[in-house]
Amino acid sequence: MELTLISHTLCPYVQRAAIVLAEKGAAFERRDVDLANKPDWFLGISPLGKTPVLLVGKQPVFESAVICEYLDETVAPPLSDGLPLGKLALLGGQRITRSEKRGGLLTARL
Repeated sequence: MELTLISHTLCPYVQRAAIVLAEKGAAFERRDVDLANKPDWFLGISPLGKTPVLLVGKQPVFESAVICEYLDETVAPPLSDGLPLGKLALLGGQRITRSEKRGGLLTARL
C-alpha cells in the first residue's frame, strides 16, 4: 500500500498524521502544497482545499482524525487498545494502553 501525506509545513493537523505514521514505522512520501496558491491536482483530491490528505494509492482520505483512525485500523501495530477511551486518546494525540499489573490505564505522549 503506497501512502502519500499531502501537507503544509505549518499545519498542526498534518503533524498529528505524520506522528502516527512515524510511530507505526510506515513508509510514506510527504508532499507539501502551498495553501495560498493551491494547485489544481490538490483541489481535485481535497474538496475543501485543506490539509492533511492521505493518499492510499490513489484514494484520498482527509481530516486528521479520520486519517489517524484509518492508520490505526489498517497499519500494524495498533496504537490504541481498540477500546473507546483508547481511540479517543489516539485522536487527541496520546496513546492509551492497558496496564497488565495494575488493571488501569496508562497514557503516554506520542
